[in-house]
Amino acid sequence: MLMLSLQPSTTRQRHDVRFAACVGSVRTNSIERLRLLALRGLAKVMRLIAIAILLIFAIPPATMTTYGANVGDGLTVEYQIKAAFLYNFAKFVQWPAEASGLSGEPFVLCVSGDEPFRIIHQYLAGKKVRGQLITVRAVDNVGGASGCHLLFVSAMSAQLRQALPHVIGSILTIGESEDFIRSGGMINLVRADNRLRFEIARNAGERAGLKFSSQLLKLATPVSDSPGSP
Repeated sequence: MLMLSLQPSTTRQRHDVRFAACVGSVRTNSIERLRLLALRGLAKVMRLIAIAILLIFAIPPATMTTYGANVGDGLTVEYQIKAAFLYNFAKFVQWPAEASGLSGEPFVLCVSGDEPFRIIHQYLAGKKVRGQLITVRAVDNVGGASGCHLLFVSAMSAQLRQALPHVIGSILTIGESEDFIRSGGMINLVRADNRLRFEIARNAGERAGLKFSSQLLKLATPVSDSPGSP
């Protein structure tokens, strides 16, 4: 009789243990899913923060001088910062397959202006982006831009800036002049409150087959590329 009275209790205990194990498993799985979602959200936030840190640099007040006024340390620092922008733009812009090149081919970054070329070449030549070795090339006219992936038009290159509508192909054009976007450029570096920021004419890039990362667009000031826009 004692055994008969204990057997149902033992069975219930087994059921209770199994039920508790199931509940524990569900709870553990739920917690693990929440943890993974939290980590993914944190990773996304950290990527945005990393991009912001990489792309929004403070410029030392000493460098806030007129271009060409003093070819010294200030100008060197400023173009080193701009070189970092160019490098990151290359990472967050997608070229069409036919223009991006194979992994074994170089990423051709073209620069106008003697001093900008010297500084940017020194800073970026030999580095890798998108799995490609960066080649920095000097250009002074539209014809020289053939084969470039990215073309940086310095403020001192007025003739090249005016010829931007004649640039053919999927070339990311980046400048630093007030009228650069209106001249047909895609990204313009601007100085405000001792910081270097950037404007993006998204339509101009898309017409050339380029796709801007959504993360990059969040950090940019959107502008119209219409010639008649203010």
